[in-house]
Amino acid sequence: MNLRFTIKKLMPLCWQKQFFWDTELRMIKFFTTTRIMSKVKYFELNDSFIDELVCFQNEFSKDLNENISNHFTLKKSQIFTLIACSRKSIIGFLIAQRIIDSFEINSFFISPSFRGMGVGEKLLGNFIKNSCEKKITSIYLEVMKSNKIAIKLYSKFKFLIYGSRKDYYEINGLKYDAILMKLILN
Repeated sequence: MNLRFTIKKLMPLCWQKQFFWDTELRMIKFFTTTRIMSKVKYFELNDSFIDELVCFQNEFSKDLNENISNHFTLKKSQIFTLIACSRKSIIGFLIAQRIIDSFEINSFFISPSFRGMGVGEKLLGNFIKNSCEKKITSIYLEVMKSNKIAIKLYSKFKFLIYGSRKDYYEINGLKYDAILMKLILN
C-alpha cells in the first residue's frame, strides 16, 4: 500500500505537510550522517598529527575548559591518544593516561559540528578495544554531573558510577560536581 496515500487518509492536510517535511529532514540527516561516518578514520596519534591536535585543542579551548595537552604531554610514553579524522582533519580525540594496568581518560572531545553522528561512540569503542588488546583491566574517568549526554554514552559502554567529587570543576567562577565512573574489562 502507498504510504503517502495511507497517511493522507488518516491525517489532516496541515499535519501531512509537517509529517513529510520532518521525514525528509530525518532522511537527509541519516544519509548525511552515514556519508560522513563512512569517511571518518580512527587511529592512534602519531608525530605527524601532534601539531594539528594541539591547534585543534586551542581552537576549542573554552569547550575544553582550558584543559589542553601540550606537545610534551602528548609524547609521554604513558599517554595514549586516539583521534578521529575526516578528510585528513581532526574532528575528535580521546587522551588517556596509563597507570600500571588501567587507563584514566583525561580528555574526550568531539567537534560540535560532528556531535550526534556516532563519532564519539566509535572513538570510545575503539579506545576500549585498544585497551583490551593492551591487557588493560580497568578504565576510569570523571565527567561533569550535568553532562547527561556523556554519562549516557559511558553507561552504554557499561561504565558504572562509583563516586563523586563536589565542586570539582570551576568554569567562569562557578563550581560543578563531577561523577566518577569506571569500566572493568575482562
